[in-house]
Amino acid sequence: MKLKKDLQSRKKLNKIRTINPPAAGRASEHRRVFFVYIDGSNFYHRIKKCGIEEKHFSYREFVNCLVGEPVENVKYYIGKVQAKKEDKKGQKLRAAQQARFAKLELAGFDIFKGRLLKVEGKYIEKGVDVRLGLDIAVDAIEDSYDEAFLISSDGDLAPAVEYAIKKKNKKIIYIAFEGSKFSYHLIQTASATRFVKTAELEKFVLKSE
Repeated sequence: MKLKKDLQSRKKLNKIRTINPPAAGRASEHRRVFFVYIDGSNFYHRIKKCGIEEKHFSYREFVNCLVGEPVENVKYYIGKVQAKKEDKKGQKLRAAQQARFAKLELAGFDIFKGRLLKVEGKYIEKGVDVRLGLDIAVDAIEDSYDEAFLISSDGDLAPAVEYAIKKKNKKIIYIAFEGSKFSYHLIQTASATRFVKTAELEKFVLKSE
């Protein structure tokens, strides 16, 4: 099974590149419409693993660099933290998340909130990946975008990505992170894949005054 995956991934190597933005001045008969879909939990934990304080990270500058121009349509998906008054840790997480929401809304992001359940001391998201995959497909059906960037490593999104590409002629770029878990299924399905390095993420840390 591992050998099969390795062989499949090698077929995709020619589609993998780093975060370098598209070249400026690309000829086009019409203005292409770009969407960015962000799996909030996946991205948050990646930033944290890199040692970056999430509150100092500029999501807006990062997505603009990915696309190569200011992008209007950015959708962010996350499980909403629910915490009882006596749950001090939960209340702290909730406050930090609310601060993030305010920051993202100020940047013009659309936020879609699923549920975040605490099971045996661990938080589990519900309804987030389903909504994300549904939006990728429905937005393609409604011809809302020409090209989309997907920041997630959830292989369950591959069918929606495949549908948008094969049935609706859309281009979808899978954004993965070096040194982190990534989805072979998305690499095989997406139009192309970009691996983002830690040093590249650090470029978008806001400098203190």
